[in-house]
Amino acid sequence: MGPRRLHFSVPSDGVAVGADLIFSVNELKVSREAALANARKIARGRLTEVLTDLEEMAGVVRFNEVNTASPSEEDRNEIEAYLAECVETVYDYGRRRDCGLLMIDGDRKFAITAGMSWGDEPTDAYESFNVCEILGLTEKEWPDHASQGE
Repeated sequence: MGPRRLHFSVPSDGVAVGADLIFSVNELKVSREAALANARKIARGRLTEVLTDLEEMAGVVRFNEVNTASPSEEDRNEIEAYLAECVETVYDYGRRRDCGLLMIDGDRKFAITAGMSWGDEPTDAYESFNVCEILGLTEKEWPDHASQGE
């Protein structure tokens, strides 16, 4: 889905100043453990599309040097640790000031992070939420072969 933006113009001393309210939402359809398993499957699977999506859709460039045709075990471990950290951030919504929980239709859980942005990231959790949303880590339990492109 990508980041969502709401634009507000706030007059300040007669001069319009704009900022965006930016938020990212993840529906928590699977347990934390299942989302972490999804992160492992991504890190152990084909990485080309995943790393391209992370760069193009979330602005994550820390893995640009990874040889996606033949990633090292160290690279895979680093990617897995990063994705696991993102999952933990989303599922820790109740322990953070910049996150919260939305309940929709009575029983559907959504973790949310939101804040004002003037071109920067609106919250410390925003990148992690965006990564989990883009990769669908919290939406379903993936079969082992799904990350292998079969």
